[in-house]
Amino acid sequence: MRAALRAAFETRGHTWPNPCVGCVITSADNEVLAISSTQKGGHPHAELAAFSQIGDRARGGVCYVTLEPCNHTSPNKPVSCTDAIIAAGIKTIVIAMPDPDPRMMGQSIQKLEAAGLDVHVGMNLDEAYHAHRGHISRIMHARPYITLKLAHSRDGKLGHLGKRTAISGEASWQRTYTQRGKVDAVMIGIETALTDNPQLINRNAPPNHQPVRVVLDSRARLPLDGMLAKTARETPVWVVASTSDTAHLKSAGINVLHVPDVHDTSFVLTKLYEAGLGHILCEGGAKLAQSLISANMVDEALMIESQSDIGDAGIPCPHLQGMKLRNKDQIGEDLWRIYDSEASLLDMAGFYDATRDLLSGIR
Repeated sequence: MRAALRAAFETRGHTWPNPCVGCVITSADNEVLAISSTQKGGHPHAELAAFSQIGDRARGGVCYVTLEPCNHTSPNKPVSCTDAIIAAGIKTIVIAMPDPDPRMMGQSIQKLEAAGLDVHVGMNLDEAYHAHRGHISRIMHARPYITLKLAHSRDGKLGHLGKRTAISGEASWQRTYTQRGKVDAVMIGIETALTDNPQLINRNAPPNHQPVRVVLDSRARLPLDGMLAKTARETPVWVVASTSDTAHLKSAGINVLHVPDVHDTSFVLTKLYEAGLGHILCEGGAKLAQSLISANMVDEALMIESQSDIGDAGIPCPHLQGMKLRNKDQIGEDLWRIYDSEASLLDMAGFYDATRDLLSGIR
């Protein structure tokens, strides 16, 4: 199961709109036959990708999967993973967690048991929940899971108004690149785009393994000579705008999502959920961060504190609300603090309770 989870974690950010599922298949005598994960764009699913590697060698074997297999078909997937597992002659299946999607929610587990498989559910549940939290947020809240990242000075400032300000060090930037590689999208406000002219990529990954870059830009002011627009045909850029005057952005290869009010945080996140995104890393600026905090839509916060001061003229860092410290770590010269929202912790506890109830009902 740990191998299946590693496979799942390695594909985070690349499988949306489907979750990043990992799968390992072993023979009856415990030989590893296949390790796979959901592929880029969400198809094929992890189980089908694994079976494609081994043909009929899975008969009598064991399937380890990080999320309850799907029990539905689509034009992209004429055979459900549950049916494929049964047809392959798998004897035992180990599932890390049930799928909260109403099309599953234990139904696949029941079908597998009815077909005579030996089914075990709940192994490595904490790690599986962490791997699939974007998928869970989409199902439970109809919005992406939001990680807020803010780098601030020792005296609690985000930088200088209208001026690009380097706060965190090189080691923190390297970790930031890694964080970008774990999410479906990176989101900023237009003021950050205008001030910093960022690229918002994982510099350690190729162009086809990058997050979507999202800019909240009410009046479609994103400059066409900026780094985001110039690279939009290589790595997707989405602009969320309230104006209809966006032809210039579309001509640069930018995807435009129209909303009545960019400042309506709940509506914007619903729009991004409908577009398929499950986990978004918000990197600024102060107004966007405050809007997410005020709307109680920050699930996780990464707060990076440098050892320098900016002074009274700096932009104040928003204060977190309803967050609990999970971990802190020294990264180079910077101190990273990681917080979970109390609401997300309650969600996790509720999901665990629902899982236990579901399994007791099936048994």
